[in-house]
Amino acid sequence: MRLHLDFAEPVKGKSLLVLVDSCSKLVDAAFLQPCTASVLVEHLKIVSRLLGVPETIVTDNDPQFTSSEFAEFCAEFAIVHLRSSHYCPQSNGQAEKTVDTLKRAMESPDQRSLDAAVAAYDDTPNQALDWKTPTEVFSGRQLRLQFATLRSELAFIPAAAEKFKENYDIHHGTSSFVAGEEVLVGLNNRRRVPGIFVERVGAAMANVEVEGEILRRHIDQFWNRRVFALPQAESDDEYPLPSFAYEKT
Repeated sequence: MRLHLDFAEPVKGKSLLVLVDSCSKLVDAAFLQPCTASVLVEHLKIVSRLLGVPETIVTDNDPQFTSSEFAEFCAEFAIVHLRSSHYCPQSNGQAEKTVDTLKRAMESPDQRSLDAAVAAYDDTPNQALDWKTPTEVFSGRQLRLQFATLRSELAFIPAAAEKFKENYDIHHGTSSFVAGEEVLVGLNNRRRVPGIFVERVGAAMANVEVEGEILRRHIDQFWNRRVFALPQAESDDEYPLPSFAYEKT
């Protein structure tokens, strides 16, 4: 099991921790007060008793996740701790997007409202899961939850979701790279340079060779050279890195 963890910005002074199972998309969330490393570790021990001990935990670089207490917890339970890449928040994107979804669904900033939002999320069919619910995929069977008794027949349009993915792939370039393929890779100074794809490392990371040096980057920091017709930059081997930031509304 691979868990993604993220803290939301405080809601009415309360720190919100969100956990997402990478495979089933199952979500759990709780308000932690105080928001310290020791409180976080105790909460994760409870989660581990209910869901099982994860093999991998993915987080950002918040102080609670870089603390010695959290490192000791991971060592005690033989958990691999991965931190998100610098300049690439997509490394922990599952948890970050879920945080936004739950905050919008909550009617009030309390645990009861949060529990209702989590229950609705986990009992909602997901296109990425072939229209099964996260609860069904995680448990291997369809549990009878509160929202299952209220949910009516839904008319899904898988083709529309597939079209969205297709448009993203065309815009961003394919992520199905093979060893030895020529790619463009984003650097930490927001430049992208030519490189040679080496290998995938896990589900979201990959190694690339740039000027004889092996670098590790998130897969979304790679671009297929055949997809983009790039303008010539000041040098022969560097190109400006395009911005994919979303405008705030």
